[in-house]
Amino acid sequence: MSKKRLILILFLIVSTISLLTACQPAEVTPETITIIETVIVEGTPQVIEKEVQVTVAVTAVPEEPAEEVGEESDRQGGVFTWGMPDEFPGFNPILNNNYTELWLFGLTSEPLTWGGENYPTELKPILAESWEVSEDGLVWTIHLRQGVVWHDGVEFTADDVVFWANAIQDPETGEGAAWWRPRFETAGVPHTFEAVDKYTVQVTTAEPIPSLLNQICVPLIPKHYFEENGVSNADMANDPFNTEINIGTGPFKMVEYRRGEAAVLEANPDYWRGKPYLDTVVLRVIPDPTAMLAAVQSGEVDWAQVEPQYVPQLLQNPNIELHILKMDSFRALEFNVKKPMFADKRVRQAFMHAVDRQSVINAYVMGYGEIPDYPFTHVVYGYEPLPQYEYDPDKALELLAEVGWVEGPNGTLVAENVEGVPAGTPFEFTLDTPPRYQAIGTVVQANLADIGVKANMLIQDYPTWLAENLGKEDKPYDVVVGGGGWLGSDGAGYSWAYYAGSATNSQMSYYNPEVEGLWAQVTATDDKEVKGELLREIAVILWDELPMAPLLWQNWVFAANPKVHVEETELNPNLFALFAKPETIWIEK
Repeated sequence: MSKKRLILILFLIVSTISLLTACQPAEVTPETITIIETVIVEGTPQVIEKEVQVTVAVTAVPEEPAEEVGEESDRQGGVFTWGMPDEFPGFNPILNNNYTELWLFGLTSEPLTWGGENYPTELKPILAESWEVSEDGLVWTIHLRQGVVWHDGVEFTADDVVFWANAIQDPETGEGAAWWRPRFETAGVPHTFEAVDKYTVQVTTAEPIPSLLNQICVPLIPKHYFEENGVSNADMANDPFNTEINIGTGPFKMVEYRRGEAAVLEANPDYWRGKPYLDTVVLRVIPDPTAMLAAVQSGEVDWAQVEPQYVPQLLQNPNIELHILKMDSFRALEFNVKKPMFADKRVRQAFMHAVDRQSVINAYVMGYGEIPDYPFTHVVYGYEPLPQYEYDPDKALELLAEVGWVEGPNGTLVAENVEGVPAGTPFEFTLDTPPRYQAIGTVVQANLADIGVKANMLIQDYPTWLAENLGKEDKPYDVVVGGGGWLGSDGAGYSWAYYAGSATNSQMSYYNPEVEGLWAQVTATDDKEVKGELLREIAVILWDELPMAPLLWQNWVFAANPKVHVEETELNPNLFALFAKPETIWIEK
């Protein structure tokens, strides 16, 4: 192993020593300390951290008053440039929920609480300061934080909450709102949102929903903007609020957007938690990974997610620090279970045995990931590892033979007595693959070829794929390389795949009434232990039926300018936007 230091954290605790005279020689004493050192695993770009004990000489010196570096006055000001790997699809937070725009929303926009999709798992008040629930669990009274203003100076009130909820519930609102709409209703009955007074909202549900605040965890939008500009819900997607500059309540406000180049934000001096240290944040769009690497190395970008293969190169640069975060993120094979080839769960189980998932991790993220042992990620309540699907091509062939797939000409599997598949049909299908997942698709394609299954990889961007398949009764796709992340701890966010009320609404065309019943019980309780037990029951079923085959849990690598300080931000990998308190980011001058 060759050793390289990633980030050296050295803590010394030295007792204050009184000196008899100014001329008295300083006392030198040996002291053993622990440092965190990183090593590169030989032959790979992956790094691991380990503790190392070293002995140093500690000299007691007279204490002299000195100005502390990084005092609040030193922290004010500066420009922070964050590299964005994709263009922003839009800026209205009820219409967009994909990738780079979520980093922007973390700076500009805020929900009522944390605790749902894209946010840390624990319920935490943000724009809602407190709340009560009626004894029957049907009426929620939410007290809003007072003194909060939108970026244009207008006060945030209960009217904004009612407008925001009604817009999400309205089928006329853009397609993006459809993602959130099921969380604002019960069995098709929309929740009722009413303004009791300026700072109080009452929400009434058809059935008790203990996790209501977790489910409606979506950034707010300002009523006055849309009303004053005559923007209907149907027109929201094409309005400048979505295409140019949004208005939020967060620590930074959008002031400029240059498509294909950057979004520019300025500090919000009226932010309710206090004015940010930074003057400006520039979210610079750099889709090319090699160009992003060059921008990081040159110092043009202060913070960016980087491809794992660049880690060894970045470790050689003393002007770069690396942060490796275990994220609430996964990649998977998503099966259209209505297609006869994939209707039998044994076929999907065979794919799990046929694909070398460690090779997928190595090819896609250079080893920065883990092999899943659960249908949800590790943050979901009740997580305990389930029996693993080991890489075993022989087991895969055995399962496929049970279904009726036998070896045909040239080693290709053909149907002999597969239900719904004509005899003699070769096992050949289309593997839809978004461009950024091509490395995953390549490994899957090769592994399946080894057992006589032909996967024809179709490179297709994910938004196009969603438009062709989402909400369709007869989805055209066979299998897609997909996944997700930041879906929360209570399991509700996984409904798009595993339970969406019907096979039509499920992205996998999957529907199991037993799973539906268990999920209803999950929704009906706020007891985390009970939720965990129920979610584990669901997980056992899903791990057996595998409408989605988890390939990896992903770790992300971020490169940072060492002059950028994020110590106070409460950097949180369970928060998609990463920085819990972005107003505390500061840069050494």
